[in-house]
Amino acid sequence: EATKVDKTQSWKTTVGSIARPNIDVCYPGETALDAFRKMSQVETGRVLILDPVNPKKLLGIVTKRDIMHALAKKASESIG
Repeated sequence: EATKVDKTQSWKTTVGSIARPNIDVCYPGETALDAFRKMSQVETGRVLILDPVNPKKLLGIVTKRDIMHALAKKASESIG
């Protein structure tokens, strides 16, 4: 984890050595609730969105904050 890197060694620390191994993935057809559940299961704040045809292709990243903004926007649209 990046916060545990010795500040005097940060200039030569590789991202591979600090990457989180427990980030889950979703595909474009899954719901925001699916993504939120996956984030909760692995205790992270984001999921990677992969191309279902080519799962090695990253389409984007969705965060818990993204989901909250989308839900708030939907709620305000339905009220107004």
